[in-house]
Amino acid sequence: MRTLIKLTRAGEAFRGRLTATQTDLMCEALSTLDGWASTDEALVVQLGADREEVRRLYDRLQGDHKPPGSSP
Repeated sequence: MRTLIKLTRAGEAFRGRLTATQTDLMCEALSTLDGWASTDEALVVQLGADREEVRRLYDRLQGDHKPPGSSP
């Protein structure tokens, strides 16, 4: 699957903008990888982040976002 993610400069870093669908897919992927990885070391090899960091990113992506098709 291909997708377009918009990045904007934020000082020395970049900030990504995801659509609601992209956010849902990213959360699903993070959740799946977290479940598959037996150790933090396995996650670091796959994602460059340990389990705690993956969960923080997952929580941040969940934020106030509403899944596609849901009522405002």
